Amino acid sequence: MQNPPTIEDAMTFHFGGADATPGWVVRSSLMALLAHARSETGRDPYTGELADEEGSGSWLGATAYLILLDQIGKCFKPANAPNPAGPSSVERALQMWSSRSRPEVCVLTALRNSLAHDFALSNRNNKDSDYQHRFALDRDPTRLVELPAERWTGDYQSTKQDTTIVSLRALGDLVETVVAKVKKEAAAANIEITLAGGPTELIYRYGVLHRA
Repeated sequence: MQNPPTIEDAMTFHFGGADATPGWVVRSSLMALLAHARSETGRDPYTGELADEEGSGSWLGATAYLILLDQIGKCFKPANAPNPAGPSSVERALQMWSSRSRPEVCVLTALRNSLAHDFALSNRNNKDSDYQHRFALDRDPTRLVELPAERWTGDYQSTKQDTTIVSLRALGDLVETVVAKVKKEAAAANIEITLAGGPTELIYRYGVLHRA
């Protein structure tokens, strides 16, 4: 790889799968995480096709998918598109690469915080109630988010019907769609790296080396 690497070098590495060296495998953490998310949620690790519907409800798999959104929001945007306004990288990823509504985006951001920080199902936010949710998770393929009639106030002892329901099956489908869009734009050279260090940072920050 030439030094400094070009955007084309970085895209080839990041989305090109694994490269083998004697006894080792080198690939991007995005591709590694995508394979783990798929395997954990009953999907084919190479295609993302759902093979085990019951497995699509995995909390660990959902956490991996949400971390994927986190990384995409930090690293990429469509070429010549304005910078997204979302305060978090999950929100920026969904703003740039999906058509989900703001309430849904806030819910998924809150779920990412709940699972990634505590592996729990509540996210308190005293500054913005849009991010404050107590969750129930299911595998309903027909909808992503179902908001309660009355929002959770942050009281852990509340007995009201105030849970926000998220389908982990639909979440996996959504992130698979986002990843496919990012890869398509990368292949068409219609993508920008938003990291301050550009292609070099993408390769060396998100490249992982592990035993074969």
